[in-house]
Amino acid sequence: MQNNVMPVRQKLRCLPFSVREAVSEELRKLVQKDIIEEINFSEWVSPTVVTQKKGGGIRLCVDLREPNKAIVIDSHPLPHIEEVFAELCGAKMFSTLDLQSAYHQVMLQEDSRDLTAFITHEGLFHFKHVPYGLTSHRISGLEGTSGGHLVQSPVFAPDP
Repeated sequence: MQNNVMPVRQKLRCLPFSVREAVSEELRKLVQKDIIEEINFSEWVSPTVVTQKKGGGIRLCVDLREPNKAIVIDSHPLPHIEEVFAELCGAKMFSTLDLQSAYHQVMLQEDSRDLTAFITHEGLFHFKHVPYGLTSHRISGLEGTSGGHLVQSPVFAPDP
């Protein structure tokens, strides 16, 4: 984290009454799944934005632009496409792994959780798992595997 960036506490954005119950339900689900937890205080507070999903329901987003300014961006180089193709030489079976809600699958380090605090009409929360919208960073415990990044990873089996 960059020490020269001052924490920002943003205010609650107006939430239409028509979606408040849906937002409350989404918050309950996220708490129940242990993805977020309610907190009393944070130096960082980000607002929420609610959008409608195409198939119905809502998507609860957190505007993490201000906290992202404090994160030191990982400069791990991505492989060149030529290197990827060379690794695939001789492979016969291909697949990809793409987890549903992939960002919520990885635990967020405790010292990083304060950056993800957000305010809602229900109170103040922070993420316990990596949220969508957080600037790219290394994930503890995954170093050495695709640079420790969340990516859609190709899986292949070389010819035996």
